[in-house]
Amino acid sequence: MATLPPDQLRIIRAKLVTNSGQPTIENIVSVLRETIPTITKAELISNADTIFANTSGLGLIDELVQTPNVTDVLVNGFSDIWFDRGNGLEKSSVAWNSETELREFAARLAASVNRRLDDVNPFIDAQLPNGIRFHAIIPPLSRQGTSLSFRIPARHQMRLNELIQVGTIDSNIAELLKRLVQLRISFAISGNTGSGKTTILGALLSEVPQHERILIIEDSTELQVTHPHVISLQTRNANAEGIGGVELKQLVKQALRMRPDRLVVGEVRGTEVLDLLIALNTGHEGGCVTVHANNTEAVLARFEALGLLARIPKAAIHALLKQAIRVLLHVERTESGRQLTEISLIEETANGELKILKALDLIKKQQFQPGWQKLQKLLEL
Repeated sequence: MATLPPDQLRIIRAKLVTNSGQPTIENIVSVLRETIPTITKAELISNADTIFANTSGLGLIDELVQTPNVTDVLVNGFSDIWFDRGNGLEKSSVAWNSETELREFAARLAASVNRRLDDVNPFIDAQLPNGIRFHAIIPPLSRQGTSLSFRIPARHQMRLNELIQVGTIDSNIAELLKRLVQLRISFAISGNTGSGKTTILGALLSEVPQHERILIIEDSTELQVTHPHVISLQTRNANAEGIGGVELKQLVKQALRMRPDRLVVGEVRGTEVLDLLIALNTGHEGGCVTVHANNTEAVLARFEALGLLARIPKAAIHALLKQAIRVLLHVERTESGRQLTEISLIEETANGELKILKALDLIKKQQFQPGWQKLQKLLEL
């Protein structure tokens, strides 16, 4: 079917802008007939459907977002769309008619969260009202066309027994992790994007005793925790004028005034590392974070690098870290799915520096490592 010229589409969409919310298909048909009296029935149906899809909700990708178990939808230009439902990336058959349509769709999503996406503001990272994490970057920065990334929050918070069923952990490791939580031992979960860090963290927090207060700090709300007393704080981006932003480090300071029993940072990635480590050194036991790293041995270097961002020398980071975080859990996306692959300890050396002592290598069928006996002692096993 013929696609309307861009100038006509702009006129039609301008007429559809009302204070009554999203346009209905009936509104669109009426405006099309008024604007283009000579439009054929076939063109009317085709263009009405296209306009409705691009002016309501998530439009063409809504069916992908609603796919069971989907975690990510990726748009690499108007006709190259992929999604991940746990089996790796799959190519979708849906597509926009043109780069112009996709660009307008992306700009509308940005406007829905009071942000701008244009030549002056060529990229955004935001959370949509439905909880989906949305990132967009437009040409010429994105050479293949407008690129969008949608991170879909889990619709169901998994518990440890469910992680056993899907193969993320086994029953022995589940008991070990429960012990970790019960003894209020602070820990960090490392892994790459999409490896399952948030899923396993949520499952562990669901094991926190019900009389304790959990305070979660995130860039965008992703953690879902089955627990009666959870307070969730979320950062805020600056507006189009560059004011009003609230960073993680500010929220960490606020959280300390809110009587947390468990302090949780969804992902430590910047200068908030100093405030977090100080907090975990002042009686806030049982705290936890997630951090991007390729394995547990890389976690230490990651914290050192974040410390440099906060202008904190390596020795100071080590001094804070040795009491702030005791155990490291690493998760990976393997051929068998998302799995907990390593458990390690952070240990102080004779010269006061820290090293990573691996306790379990779960890929090698729970092969015991040098730190296993120390882990047993820490968990009172």
